[in-house]
Amino acid sequence: MPNTCFDPSDLIIPAFDANAKTVEIIVDIHPGQERLLDYVATCDRLPFRERAELVRWCICWGVYTLLGPLPSTFALIEAKVNILQDERF
Repeated sequence: MPNTCFDPSDLIIPAFDANAKTVEIIVDIHPGQERLLDYVATCDRLPFRERAELVRWCICWGVYTLLGPLPSTFALIEAKVNILQDERF
């Protein structure tokens, strides 16, 4: 029987490569995205403890997803609207 247990440590992406090199990227984001990052980084459900850990994982997952077939246009618009609606609260 396959092991279906989820190992939270699999979500942590190191900040450096095998040669101990790292790159800093500075981007401007929507305030709603910052609140979402802070919320997820501080919740106990996932292993992220810092915003940077979560951003590294999001970049990996986002690039992986973009290399495959894109979701429906409706799903992409809905994701964008959810962020923009954060301004109302």
